[in-house]
Amino acid sequence: MSGMIGQDPRARSGIVNYSTGWTSWTPTGAGFSSTSTSVGEYLRLGKMIYVAGAVFGTSDATTFSITNLPYTVANDTNIYQSASIAYSTDNGNYVGEVFAELVLNSTILRFLLNGNTSGWTSSGAKAVRFSGWDRAESI
Repeated sequence: MSGMIGQDPRARSGIVNYSTGWTSWTPTGAGFSSTSTSVGEYLRLGKMIYVAGAVFGTSDATTFSITNLPYTVANDTNIYQSASIAYSTDNGNYVGEVFAELVLNSTILRFLLNGNTSGWTSSGAKAVRFSGWDRAESI
């Protein structure tokens, strides 16, 4: 294995864009009059991103989204890109039928309640904890 001593293994693998640890970011929640919690972090490996976060607050709209993901979602219509939901509430009550949809070629993560983009209550507390892998268009 000549030429391997002292060589960076990431260079051999072709992975040149990566995180050496978690990077924090503050998600901007849309559909709130105020937010009490807005935390997020992500890890980058090439064009793959693992993102996790939580947004809790007081609702003022029937929609719920994060408008400032730390990367642009890949514009690939051949795959359906989404994230997992660990916990969600609407009007202070736990709801289990929430789906996270990454909007192609944007920095938007939209939360659908019962499959509907406008199914949230426009008052009271709403919250979501999310995580997932995604392929980024640009970082």
